[in-house]
Amino acid sequence: MPPGIRQTVDVLVVIKKNEASVMACDSESGEVQYQKDFSFPLNSIEVLNLFDQLNIKDFQVISSSDDFTVVPTELSDSGDHRRWLGELPVNEEREIVLRDVVTAKNLHVFFSVQADHFEFFSQVVPKSQIQHLSKVVINNSDRAPFAAIWSKMVCFFIDKRVFIVAYHHNDIKLANFFGFELPADALYYILWVKKQIFHDSEVPVFINGFIHGKSKLFEVLKSYIKDIHLGTRLNKSKGVDARSDENSHQTELLIGGY
Repeated sequence: MPPGIRQTVDVLVVIKKNEASVMACDSESGEVQYQKDFSFPLNSIEVLNLFDQLNIKDFQVISSSDDFTVVPTELSDSGDHRRWLGELPVNEEREIVLRDVVTAKNLHVFFSVQADHFEFFSQVVPKSQIQHLSKVVINNSDRAPFAAIWSKMVCFFIDKRVFIVAYHHNDIKLANFFGFELPADALYYILWVKKQIFHDSEVPVFINGFIHGKSKLFEVLKSYIKDIHLGTRLNKSKGVDARSDENSHQTELLIGGY
């Protein structure tokens, strides 16, 4: 059995651009007990061997596809919902379009996944539906400790991308991915969204996902963003408290175990 694994775990598979991260998380605390990254194309025997070593309670597969659109339920349920699929730049031979429900905000998400990824996980984990990162983050944000703060920005970092959700009086005004190469680029997009949605008003910015609290990226962000917090709680110091040495901010918005 992989080192550090407790008796029962929830397995989280995050499909990134060039790899799939498999994380075994404690079923009660949500703490990541073990993580292994598998490069594409995935080897089914290698992945299944890892699963066989784990006592799995729950299983989630999450896609971080850039090709997605969020639609209010009343619009997606009226008439032929397939018209929304045309909004995605899909290669019909290589990609499959899926539909997901954001129950917290009465929204539908349409997104594309690579056909081979869909087939792989349909065979390896037949009972697990692929969800989109936007659906998971928005749904879990509605139950997170910061949920009572009605105007805020939630940022989730993955690969060299940041998924930003801007809430104004608890309404989602923007939900989109922004790609970046340098920390300054990520900072620019966060400040640009903040300016567009909130103008000169100061709102808390919550940083989550695959970003380390001591990384150069986070150092740049907290140097220019006044009200910044790592994770889903308001931190007493500027952006970081004792929790930053843990990695709970990586999975809090994916598992939602508050």
